[in-house]
Amino acid sequence: MKITRVTVLGGVALALLALYFVLVATDPEKNLVVVEAGFETTAGGQRTITGKVENRTGRAYSPVVVQIELMNVDGLVVQTTLVNSITVGAGASWAFGAPVEAVGADRFRVSVSSPENTRPAWLGGS
Repeated sequence: MKITRVTVLGGVALALLALYFVLVATDPEKNLVVVEAGFETTAGGQRTITGKVENRTGRAYSPVVVQIELMNVDGLVVQTTLVNSITVGAGASWAFGAPVEAVGADRFRVSVSSPENTRPAWLGGS
């Protein structure tokens, strides 16, 4: 019986260790990161949200998706937009942008993800 308990505990410890390494390997701070984002107004008067994603690895990610949530002063989401990139190369950055169509959107939250980098990294601002 004691051998079984040690084996089970050893198996649990190995599973937890493996999970730790999977989470560290997909840590968004080390993979795809939104490094800047903010509101801008074009010369034609269109309000947009723009930003930049960095790939901090030695491999390309494809596809890369930026999700933008625009919120009003009460924190309610008033618009959600997805922006796609076919590929962000190893060590490269990607500038993204999307129009702001919702009236009253004065805050935002931006995340980036890819099928290989499934834990989104969020960046917020106003």
